[in-house]
Amino acid sequence: MHRVETALKEGGAKLALETYFSCEKHEGSAYVEIATGSPPWVSLAEKMLAYSDACYTEGIQAALGQAMQQSPKTVLPLVGKTPALAADAICLPFISDELPARLQLRAIRKSKQAIQSVVSRRLAAQKARCLHFIQSVEAGISSP
Repeated sequence: MHRVETALKEGGAKLALETYFSCEKHEGSAYVEIATGSPPWVSLAEKMLAYSDACYTEGIQAALGQAMQQSPKTVLPLVGKTPALAADAICLPFISDELPARLQLRAIRKSKQAIQSVVSRRLAAQKARCLHFIQSVEAGISSP
């Protein structure tokens, strides 16, 4: 993470994004680190969204969706802070509609369970936004 922050400070956002975030692949990139839900990486993701274009934004949002499954208490505070951090952008990881419905629902339920496990008045509004969004996605997928 130190390298990404150094690139951001010394070379600017464009250099940091081009070096550590890829539009072509996610393996071995900063997206993988963000997806762990580590607080410093989640914080960096929020910062990088301010500088990212569509390609990088989608990758960061997908990684935050994965992080939500791992560490919802870390990611929930971001929900709704900016349009790029809306519930429909970061409450779920990327789930291909080409997957069988049962696999889509499995991924959705993993996120739902993680978010439901958070008991915090401070995060109640963000939790409710995510669960409402997840419910609408679930309803749109036919169960096997």
